Amino acid sequence: MNVLNFPFLLLYLLIDVQIHFLKYLKLNMLFGNEFHIHVKHLLYLSM
Repeated sequence: MNVLNFPFLLLYLLIDVQIHFLKYLKLNMLFGNEFHIHVKHLLYLSM
């Protein structure tokens, strides 16, 4: 992996995570607790 690409990759990931988080937040209002667990699982995997 190119060292110069890393900041851009990090920025892309942050934006991507925010978009996904907003989607899951909307879904969470509809479906409740099940999605909370799923989001936590995704965050855990991304670490």
